[in-house]
Amino acid sequence: MKDAFKRLATRTYAIRQVYRMAQEQGITCGFNNFWRLLRNPVYCGKIIVPAYQDEAADLVMASLRH
Repeated sequence: MKDAFKRLATRTYAIRQVYRMAQEQGITCGFNNFWRLLRNPVYCGKIIVPAYQDEAADLVMASLRH
């Protein structure tokens, strides 16, 4: 999936091309599920913070520390 994100970020390949490349690397899901995975904010490193009391919901970048 990491390669798929990188290839799409370059805007050099169409989504179907990236999907075919991912299949060659071993991805076994269908195209619709592949597209859903790519649009999932969690895979982009974002976390949905739900609304709480008077604060609105927010989408924030996750801080990955190793």
